[in-house]
Amino acid sequence: NISILPGKGSTSRNTYAGGILGSYHKPLTMTNCTNSGNIEHQLVNTKNSNLGGLIGRTYTGSAITVENCSNSGNISSYAKCAENTQIGGCFGYLATLANSKLQNLSNSGNITIDATATKAFHAGGIAGYISSIPSTCTAGNFSNTGKVSVNGTTATSASAGGCFGYLGIGAPTIDGMVNSGTVENIATTATISCCGGLVGYLPGDANSSANLSNFTNKGPVTLGGAVGTRAYLGGIAGYFVSQSDGCTNVSNFTNEATATVTMKADFAIAEGAATSDKPTVGGVIGLNSYNHLTNVTNEAQLIWAKEGKATSSPAQNELLVGGAIGQHYFGKINTLTNKGAVVFKADNRDHHHHLGGVIGQLGAYGHAVTGLYNSGDITLEATCGTKRCRLGGLVG
Repeated sequence: NISILPGKGSTSRNTYAGGILGSYHKPLTMTNCTNSGNIEHQLVNTKNSNLGGLIGRTYTGSAITVENCSNSGNISSYAKCAENTQIGGCFGYLATLANSKLQNLSNSGNITIDATATKAFHAGGIAGYISSIPSTCTAGNFSNTGKVSVNGTTATSASAGGCFGYLGIGAPTIDGMVNSGTVENIATTATISCCGGLVGYLPGDANSSANLSNFTNKGPVTLGGAVGTRAYLGGIAGYFVSQSDGCTNVSNFTNEATATVTMKADFAIAEGAATSDKPTVGGVIGLNSYNHLTNVTNEAQLIWAKEGKATSSPAQNELLVGGAIGQHYFGKINTLTNKGAVVFKADNRDHHHHLGGVIGQLGAYGHAVTGLYNSGDITLEATCGTKRCRLGGLVG
């Protein structure tokens, strides 16, 4: 076990800890490695905290190969950090993975942040934060069975994912990702809060043309806490936005019946907030933009719980809830299915509601949308006041 405990003083430097390597700057090959030791961090006033069951942190230019490795140790941070806290079952923070390979990695340990940071929290069963996976990186076959939990207070953002808290993508092919552990983000944030059964925050770069396939979530996903402006929750990914019309190609994403998706956060939305600032919940993806979707399915119940409410009274803002996708902004759709019940219980009378059996709010912008299917019930148990409630069997 590795324990980083408070002593008589504190440090203003970074803390990197790994079951095998704390940090690494050079090319690396790691195969058939296992960590079963726990890592716990309680030090005060560190700059950044990067903790991983295998490696705490790598740096840009470090081509790495990590194959057939696993972690069963619990990774925990209770630190007060001056900047970021990023922890994962295998890796805390990985820089851009050019000419690298991540294959057949698993985690069964619990991943916990209950800390304070002036910047961000990122926690995932495989990695807390990956800066970018470009086309020269081979990646796939990731699995997590441990619980991923983010709590505490951060001055900017927080993300939690069954496999990855933050996963930046360029143009890779990633085939195979599964989670069966519980995922929750109940942190207090000043800006963005994201939670996904596999990935909390999934941004693509300007050249993104990735291919992502065979992603499955089996564990319950919950977003709570107090959120400053934006909240994104999904059975597979909370926030999934690429940045060009080249788009990321998605196929065979499934959120299974055991993976209930629950929103119970308090959030404040500024007057006249941008479209992307609307709290968004989807059985598979919360916010989806510039991504082409094929064979995407939700089988689980989606609940916006009674305690999840807005604390401001803006005139133009909306709450977006979809059985499969909360908000779809750009990209083609071919076969999008919801089989789970969609239940909205929160009394948000100062906000418009969009509840859709498949998509909460649809803005395809010239892209073809074909094959929307819903067999789940839609239930509104809230008072809308003077605001509009839009309910649709397919699209809100």
